Amino acid sequence: ESKNTDDSNDEASGSTLKCSQLLWSQDNALNFLQKKSDNVKYDSIIASDIIYAMCVVEPMWETIQELLKPDGVFLFAFARRQVAVTIDQVLEAGEKAGFTYTECEETDSGKDLFVYAFQWK
Repeated sequence: ESKNTDDSNDEASGSTLKCSQLLWSQDNALNFLQKKSDNVKYDSIIASDIIYAMCVVEPMWETIQELLKPDGVFLFAFARRQVAVTIDQVLEAGEKAGFTYTECEETDSGKDLFVYAFQWK
């Protein structure tokens, strides 16, 4: 179930900010679009520190494929942890899902934190 934490409109800028829980998969993403955004895809999606097992990588990319506009940007932060998933595996899966990526400016001199911007190919 999705919960909005802020449904208020900023009348000065004409923008709306909403925060909702999102369950990953193609079906869940399509359901989310219908119920939460009137089938309007998103300009940007931001995710940080969300990959802990390889079994969630493909459902994450399915979700991004369904929700991101053709000219949208997916910002993804990955922290190196003691898990069985590497950033290289996530990047490769993103390319297979139809995205290109660039590494954002280095934010951690120890290279334990990576931030990438993904766009459709």
